[in-house]
Amino acid sequence: FYWTGHNPIALIENLAYTRLYVTVGDGTSGPGDDGNLPDAFGEAYLRTHSDEFTLTARAAGIDVTYEPGQGIHEWPTWRRHLAAAIRWGFFKPVPERPTTWTYETVAEHSKAWGIRFDFRSGPPEELATFKREGSRISGTGAGRVRVKVRGARSFTAQLPFNRKLPRRR
Repeated sequence: FYWTGHNPIALIENLAYTRLYVTVGDGTSGPGDDGNLPDAFGEAYLRTHSDEFTLTARAAGIDVTYEPGQGIHEWPTWRRHLAAAIRWGFFKPVPERPTTWTYETVAEHSKAWGIRFDFRSGPPEELATFKREGSRISGTGAGRVRVKVRGARSFTAQLPFNRKLPRRR
C-alpha cells in the first residue's frame, strides 16, 4: 500500500481534474549544461518514466502537455523547462470543486478540491480512498479521519464511512 500511495501512475485518477505539463530532457547536453555523465544518464532514465506517466495519463483521459527536449539533469535545463512551463500557463486555474471524483492517499494530511483530510493518529496503514458523488462523500480504508469542507463544519469519521457532505455556511 505504501508504494501504491506514492506512485503517481497508480494514483493517476487523483489528477483527473488537473491540467498537466510534463517536461524532461533527453540526456544530451543543452545550452549551459556541463555535460557530466551521471546527470546525462539520470535525465535519460527519467525520460523513460516521463514517457510512461504521460501515456498513462492520456489513456485515463487526463489533459496532459508533454514537452520532452534537449538537456540533462542540471540547473540550466531545469530553468529552460520551468520558463517553458510558465509560458504554457503553469499557474492558470483548474476547474474548482468538481462534484464527482475519487482521491486515494496514504498521507496523514491531504486535500482534494476544497476538502481536507487529516488522519487522527498518524498516516493510514493502508491506502485510503475518498469518493465524492454529488452531495455525498465516502471513505474506505482504515483509521479515523477528520474531514473539513471549505466553508462548512468539519466531521470526524471512522473509515469506512458514507455520509452527506456538510452544508457550506
